[in-house]
Amino acid sequence: MAPKFAVKTQLIADAANASKPFVWTQDHVDAVRAVFDEIRGAVLYHFDFDRKTRLETDASVLGLSGALYQKHGAIFLPYSFWSRKTTPAEQKLMPFALEVLAAAEAVTHWRAELKGIEFQLITDCSGLTAILKMKNPGPKLARCIAALSEFSIQYVFRKNSENASADPLSRDPGPLSVPSLPYDAPALPDDILAASLQAVSSQLVPNLALEQDRDEEIRTLRQSLLDADLSDRRTRRFQLIDGAVYTKGSPPAPYVPLHLRPALLAESHSSLFAGHFAAAKTIERLQNFYWPSLRKDATDYCRSCDDCQRRNYKGHKEGRLTPIVSRHPQDIVTLDVKYCPLSTSGHKYLSVFVCNYTHFAAAFPMRSLTVAETLECVKQYIFTFGCFRKLICDLGSNYTAQSFRDFSRSLGVELVYAPVYHHTTSGLAEALIKSISGRLSAFCQDKLERWPEYVLPALFAVNTSVRFSLSVSPFQLLFGYNPLLPSTIALCLPQSLSPVDKLRRHFELRVQAEAHLRRAHEAQKRYYDNCRRHVVYKRGQQVLVFRRSPKHAAKFRYAFHGPYRVCKRTGLSSYLVCIRDHGRMKRRKFHVQCMKPYLRRTPLLPPELVTQVPFLTDGSTEDPAGPADSAAAPLPPV
Repeated sequence: MAPKFAVKTQLIADAANASKPFVWTQDHVDAVRAVFDEIRGAVLYHFDFDRKTRLETDASVLGLSGALYQKHGAIFLPYSFWSRKTTPAEQKLMPFALEVLAAAEAVTHWRAELKGIEFQLITDCSGLTAILKMKNPGPKLARCIAALSEFSIQYVFRKNSENASADPLSRDPGPLSVPSLPYDAPALPDDILAASLQAVSSQLVPNLALEQDRDEEIRTLRQSLLDADLSDRRTRRFQLIDGAVYTKGSPPAPYVPLHLRPALLAESHSSLFAGHFAAAKTIERLQNFYWPSLRKDATDYCRSCDDCQRRNYKGHKEGRLTPIVSRHPQDIVTLDVKYCPLSTSGHKYLSVFVCNYTHFAAAFPMRSLTVAETLECVKQYIFTFGCFRKLICDLGSNYTAQSFRDFSRSLGVELVYAPVYHHTTSGLAEALIKSISGRLSAFCQDKLERWPEYVLPALFAVNTSVRFSLSVSPFQLLFGYNPLLPSTIALCLPQSLSPVDKLRRHFELRVQAEAHLRRAHEAQKRYYDNCRRHVVYKRGQQVLVFRRSPKHAAKFRYAFHGPYRVCKRTGLSSYLVCIRDHGRMKRRKFHVQCMKPYLRRTPLLPPELVTQVPFLTDGSTEDPAGPADSAAAPLPPV
């Protein structure tokens, strides 16, 4: 660590300022030499998502800075450092605002490393947590608070006497017990995930024979080659070149010792030279090297890559269809909301209720999605068609509110929530909403702002049309007769049936409709399950879940987040997962299509070799203290 590093680099920063004329004097040369003397021999360590992470930030009028550390054994060793000068506008901010700005910019700088894990943020601003809870912060503070809220942060205060400098590089935390290396380790840039091609090759090739001596298996093989022992069939495949073991081939491939394999895997898959391609292309990059389990190690390395697991979509579909069977009218009702244009009466939502037995739909225009207005629509439906046993809805805030749950519980109604981002549970309502929207579009094309006036005609048209899955219209299935229309009254003769015949005909109609619906469910299930498989997750298993990103950043954001813990199974293909949302642990229902198991990387090296060559490893080793589980907090109630 370099005391007063920011002060020593002030001359160099001023000389590199494009807004000022370039001047280079002997003082600048002396400053550069002093900086090189200070940072010579510094070693940065690779980032490991399973290790305990600590971020230290500080700020002053001169600049903002941060240092990212990870725990290796009993000490925290540096991963990367960041700092920048403050702008003239930022120099006018209050000290506490500068501290918040430094913390927000530091977590944004290391977003790829810190997103999805829990870490400590150490600062000398004692009121940082209180600042984050301000009701009316200024625009700049609000942006910083929003940036910090995306991360799982444990704030730690460190008094000013231990955190006096504005730049972490200017603080001297004491000598670090850096493990000794067999040779000088190259300094790695902050933004490279593994050793660069030149750095590894420059150290690997000249010392290959020496490095192979540290591997007992290769040492035994070399001795067999020196003794010309052909009784061992393996020796026939290898040769000695300059004292090192190579395979026989064109060109000869070096036999890579155990402790150098993680570096080659990292370079061939996760470095800037490789680009996180799949196992086949990673193995192709390793074709010039040899060790017995190369293909298996490369495949396991790619499958357990944290970045690839979070970014890549699954190549298969999971979760088989479970038909929702209703036994009588108003047994199960599905509720969903349609967003509509703003009308002259102020309505911009359409709340749609669908009976799963008769497919009869009812809809009510709404001005807002508040709990009070949602409850008013539910009451209108109940006082028109009667109560129901089970209500299926999505996870909207108006449906998950405590007052809505209390109202449903008072009526004895069971609430069933559809999984996040996978609303097949409410698929019947989605289909009828699409049908109602088509009728509204046809009726009010020239007067879209008056769409609430055409809701009842659209509903009548939908309910009196034949549903082919029922072989009858919802109106006739519910009431037992077809509605009278002007043409029916004028031209058709009335049917005279006794009350007993009417009841018998209505009963036969429902039996026929149930049989048609059962056959439709079977056909739909066969079609849906054709390319899907059934998967099962265990309670407590760690998974990644799909969470939608903002549209402007969705192209480059991770598609899957986590890892999170599975709480319990709620259906054939849905699970409750304990996720972290805005700093709080919450339970959310996810379909298996939006989940995939999280694979933790198994270390290739034994612990004694990891401590000897830390810069060559890819960060896959387990922390002795254990990984920081993002879902280790107590589970909230359902």
